[in-house]
Parts: sequence; structure tokens; C-alpha cells
Amino acid sequence: MMQDLVVGSVLCAARGDHGALRRRILSWSGPCLLIARCAVELGAARARA
Repeated sequence: MMQDLVVGSVLCAARGDHGALRRRILSWSGPCLLIARCAVELGAARARA
């Protein structure tokens, strides 16, 4: 899934970088992934209905 690809990319980037850049990546990726996950679940719920 696209979400798994994004998570993997973010984790690889965070692991490869250091300090402030790593914290910045993690700080914006968390909320974005939560929003994406909610959107996917909402879409799946609508498809079932």
C-alpha cells in the first residue's frame, strides 16, 4: 500500500539523518500519516456502505 511505502521512506530518511533534520521529519510525518490513515479508513467505510 501507498501508506506502507511512505512510512518506510520516512523511517529510512529519519534513520540516515542526524539531529534537527531527523526531528523535523518525524514531527511533520506523524500528523500527516494519521490524517492519511483516517482518510483511508473513511474511504473503506464508505465503500462498504
